[in-house]
Amino acid sequence: MTERRLQNDLDFGNGAMVGFAEPTPEEMRAAHERSAAHARLLWERRRFLLRWTVFGLVVSLAVAFLIPSRYVATTQLMPPDNQSGGGAAAFLAAAGRGGTGLAGLAGDLLGTKNSGALFVGILSSRTVQDRLIEEFDLRHEYGDRKIEDARTDLAKHTGVSEDRKSGII
Repeated sequence: MTERRLQNDLDFGNGAMVGFAEPTPEEMRAAHERSAAHARLLWERRRFLLRWTVFGLVVSLAVAFLIPSRYVATTQLMPPDNQSGGGAAAFLAAAGRGGTGLAGLAGDLLGTKNSGALFVGILSSRTVQDRLIEEFDLRHEYGDRKIEDARTDLAKHTGVSEDRKSGII
């Protein structure tokens, strides 16, 4: 019986023989019956499976539409070099305003030492916050009646920082 089952033998040259056995007709019939039983079970439960598939689809769509959309935006600014004197900064420097141009003048007024800190101060200022709140109607978006509350919510959702090493804001 083993000779009949081992039809394809491989000789590796060292005297070892490896054989691959083909399934017997009984094994093939049993495998076919198992496959037919599984197919029959799926066919008998098709309404149940369809019902739960549709239910899962409806629940997934409802959750997808009920979750509020959230967006994240990142902006990086490279402030101008303190020694560069172009445009309005050169005009102010030439007019005898001292410092290193517009950035130096505004930095002196705000008490900052470099232009990066100046821009961080400007972007975090109340004037810029109020302009953003009005332009994008953030009081309505945040559900706030007072602009002070909207400023607080805006501050929670934004961040302005400077990388001291590279100077990028």
